[in-house]
Amino acid sequence: MPRKPNIHLTAEEILQAAKKLLINNGYEGLSMRKLAAKLDCQAPSIYYYYENKNAIIEKLIEEGFGILIEIDQKTAAKPITPLERIEEFCRNYIDFAFDNPGYYYVMYSLKLNSVDLKEKIYEQERILGGVLIETVKEGIDDGSVKVQNPLLLITYCWCVLHGLITTMAKGRIDSRFETDTIKETVLNVLFNSYQIQSINDVNH
Repeated sequence: MPRKPNIHLTAEEILQAAKKLLINNGYEGLSMRKLAAKLDCQAPSIYYYYENKNAIIEKLIEEGFGILIEIDQKTAAKPITPLERIEEFCRNYIDFAFDNPGYYYVMYSLKLNSVDLKEKIYEQERILGGVLIETVKEGIDDGSVKVQNPLLLITYCWCVLHGLITTMAKGRIDSRFETDTIKETVLNVLFNSYQIQSINDVNH
């Protein structure tokens, strides 16, 4: 490991600055030089903690998914019905996105040119998906969820929620509507949709 430069800089400060650069400039817009300029430090101060920008992004992916997985694991352990847990998963996802916009952007919106980083995201998604699928299967078994393909339902929910989050984040909601009204309306439609047959057999 390189010798630590004599500067009061932490790994967390580097990650916070990297998230801002990624949101504003994308994957190609992040470099160690730009990061050093933003942090008003020399590049060796960053290299002490991270080998390159991909190492920084990988850490952000791990931390972001780690937070969301932990939240959903707590929901999965609650003594409530499968349907109630699925609804809480959906709310968890929205709350996470708005509480952690930097992490959310890196996890779900950043266009990556690295195969390794893409695989890192797939790996974390498989862990998160495993938590969700077990609850969906319980709902199918007790008859509260009518969609027979757990992965189809999870993908459907993600598409709806991601669309809601990105639209709201970009300020493209009609100003005549309250943010909470839009969110609750979309969630209510979503919650009702997977209890009916309409999206059930798309893959048949």
